[in-house]
Amino acid sequence: MVITLDGKQVQELERIALDDDRQMALVFVKNVIKPAVDAVRGKGHCKPIFEWHRGENIKTEPPPIKKE
Repeated sequence: MVITLDGKQVQELERIALDDDRQMALVFVKNVIKPAVDAVRGKGHCKPIFEWHRGENIKTEPPPIKKE
């Protein structure tokens, strides 16, 4: 999973780290990191092996990749 931060977000992250600002770190995680992770997770095509066949016999190789 990869999330992307814009320049302003990177600057804010650097400021929080340099100031050791724990309160703002939590705010940053809740307002920036968590929404970014949720957005990427919703778009992903990767699934755990147990979801590949929805309870059927689990095979050792993934299903073919669908091209969109």
